[in-house]
Amino acid sequence: MANGSTGTVLTSTRAVWYGKISATLKTARTQGVVSSFILMSGVRDEIDYEFIGSFLESAQTNYYWQEHLDYTHSRNVSLSDTFENFHTYEIDWTPDSVTWSVDGQASRVLKRDDTYNATTKNYDFPQTPSFLQISIWPGGLASNPEGTRNWAGGYVNWDAEDIKDPGYFYVTLKDVKVECYDPPSTAQKSGDKSYKYTNLNGLSGDVEISGDDTVLGSFEAVGFDMKKGSDENLATVAGSVPTGVGSSNHQSAQNDENVADASVVSISSKATSTASLADVSGSAQKTTTSKSESLANVSGSDSKTTTKAASATGSEASSSTDAANSAAATSTANGGFEQSTTTTTGAVNANSSNSGDKLVVGGILATAMLAMALLI
Repeated sequence: MANGSTGTVLTSTRAVWYGKISATLKTARTQGVVSSFILMSGVRDEIDYEFIGSFLESAQTNYYWQEHLDYTHSRNVSLSDTFENFHTYEIDWTPDSVTWSVDGQASRVLKRDDTYNATTKNYDFPQTPSFLQISIWPGGLASNPEGTRNWAGGYVNWDAEDIKDPGYFYVTLKDVKVECYDPPSTAQKSGDKSYKYTNLNGLSGDVEISGDDTVLGSFEAVGFDMKKGSDENLATVAGSVPTGVGSSNHQSAQNDENVADASVVSISSKATSTASLADVSGSAQKTTTSKSESLANVSGSDSKTTTKAASATGSEASSSTDAANSAAATSTANGGFEQSTTTTTGAVNANSSNSGDKLVVGGILATAMLAMALLI
């Protein structure tokens, strides 16, 4: 998160409908800086780990149902310094419960039965296909509501040690593991490509595993109008503007002969486009599987970067030293997820100017804009 920026969100492009998901990471530090590891669905069901940069001996666990902002659900977990030490944070999510575990030790269990709302006669329990998101964002941004700033520990100090060297706040991500569970036995099923909602109530019973495609026809298209803005022959895509072209960049095709005309942008053939996006389309899981991905395998890195990423996967052991729970971290999580949704394109790279093994995520991955797994 560079000086004055709104940080980074790293998101999966496939949704999980129940499973065991973990991330091994070091958080950012400094007041007002928030690190997050969460599951988020299309109807805003949410399961969280959040970390306040000035309370490094505490992790906050939380959940929301369809974005109902009940902040009384937050609970803290005490652990050793989250900036200095790798910890593995796990969410074990089933139709009946959510278990938060740190370094293999269960720290909190939420039972679905305990979330029953007698007024609505619904279970206020996260229950819809969700994306994995890891982020760093400025909760202490001056433009945020006062409650959010207070929860984040105060205003961000943009003159802090990490801004001076290496030049940004950062989260160090070692790996992510996703083990998908089978969908509910009662789930509607008409295919195996995608999830979609059949009712605006947005409950588990309203989710269908469908055969619908998930690749949008253009940047204008949305889940309920997949072909909006597209050309059937895919020779051109009206209204689709490649990164770097547009008024917000003070750049246009008319003043740069090297940039294609934004109104007629050539793209790959239909077959090529489908193949290139098929693996990020949000397909429903077919069976119980386990997958581990290391950032050592991120493509596009030079040899030095790859070496650093590989060494990061095993060079530091997690500390199991317990620390006293920070009383200050129990402050109300008022608006804790109000992060920016700026859609600039970014990449994953290593800090080549430093001798450490920090992995830096710069910008927001825009791939998910093209591959919608939740079709409304």
